[in-house]
Amino acid sequence: MKDESFAISAGPHLSAAFLCEKVLTERDGVYSIFRMVDRFTLPVFKNVPPGVQIPPPVVQGTLVVAVKGGGLPAGKYTIKAVGQKPDGGFLPEGNAQVFFPGGEDNGIFIAFPIGLAMPDEGLYWFDIYFEGVQLTRVPMRVLHQQAVLPPFPQQAPEQ
Repeated sequence: MKDESFAISAGPHLSAAFLCEKVLTERDGVYSIFRMVDRFTLPVFKNVPPGVQIPPPVVQGTLVVAVKGGGLPAGKYTIKAVGQKPDGGFLPEGNAQVFFPGGEDNGIFIAFPIGLAMPDEGLYWFDIYFEGVQLTRVPMRVLHQQAVLPPFPQQAPEQ
């Protein structure tokens, strides 16, 4: 059973917290991280012809959190990611129950998936909490860029 009075200075220790496009878990249990990114530019089309529907642009990525136990006693703990939108509203929380096996250099790796359809432009923040104590914040900037659709090919009249 874990000791509820652990001191945050004894652990856990944040190894990494960042956004990337993709995480793969290799056969040997090692993670491969692809395209670390914290800025997404989304096209916004202004000249959409009547009757043409364009799917909304989507921000898809992964929030990666890696933590080492330090002097943390072995046991189950909760890590939470809370996303805050530019307008001050919140995104759905990500929660993960993790097990620390004990030992200063043992730790955990969590990949929280992120998917936002046509997110507002501005600065988003992802706050990372360990047992209710904030460890860090990860920024994500969304930019909207006006784009023009290429001309649609004219259909030949049917004969």
